Amino acid sequence: MYLRLRHKLAKPMIVFGLISLFGLGTVHAQETSEGEPAQQQESTEAEKSPTEQLEALSPPYEKQLMRLAEILGGLHYLRPLCGHSEANEWSGRMQALLDAEVKNELRRRRFVERFNQGYRGFAAVYRRCTASAMEASRRYAFEGAEITRDVTARYSRE
Repeated sequence: MYLRLRHKLAKPMIVFGLISLFGLGTVHAQETSEGEPAQQQESTEAEKSPTEQLEALSPPYEKQLMRLAEILGGLHYLRPLCGHSEANEWSGRMQALLDAEVKNELRRRRFVERFNQGYRGFAAVYRRCTASAMEASRRYAFEGAEITRDVTARYSRE
């Protein structure tokens, strides 16, 4: 069972939403002490893709959360495969992550895709529980807990 997106938006609507969300102002050259224009930034906001704009506004722990989403997807497949009675536990944790961290539709889609990649990656390899599936499940659970502790310790607002 893949995690499905709640909202289905057409690509033009996503781009329009990103434009209005991020704004597409221009970057003006600043003058140096000698009165010469300083070198402009590599690209103006208008030249950046929506993904680049999103990455510029992402928190410093974004890569860790993306990895966590992938881990949750893998655990969502592996744990029930190996007889654990936590079928909805991992998708529930993914939903909690989305609710807590994601306010932007494009970013939400990226998280969901990573969850689904984790799920599909193991679904393509394991059809039944094996010793390596149990080991992968154990390692993923450990890595997920480690990421959660690290992000919470470094970036918690409380």
